[in-house]
Amino acid sequence: MLDKITLELDKINKQQGVLGSLILTPDGMVVKSELESKFDDEIISAMGSSLTTTIPKTLSRIFDESFFSYTFSASKGKILFINMDTAFLLILVSSEATLSMIKIEAIEIAKRIKDKLNLKAMDD
Repeated sequence: MLDKITLELDKINKQQGVLGSLILTPDGMVVKSELESKFDDEIISAMGSSLTTTIPKTLSRIFDESFFSYTFSASKGKILFINMDTAFLLILVSSEATLSMIKIEAIEIAKRIKDKLNLKAMDD
């Protein structure tokens, strides 16, 4: 099963500007990571766990609905978060990348990963 998930992460990582991707549970456990070697899995997973715990609660209070995806941007890059209900797909992207094309592919890949993990169906 993890080999099939690795193939899906490899697909998104081939998109121009993608620096790596990983699947993370809400409590910070890395299911699978395909990040460039310059990134520390532990730091990314700790940050991701914190954000995937606090941001959805805050967004649901503000907008009275659950979120599907959100993006953090900094001067040197972006992180795209896609909610797969019981896990999250995080994609690290260079600041020059076109996020819209990456996001389209990432949503499709997230659906396939979710199926492979036998997670509850994603709401569209």
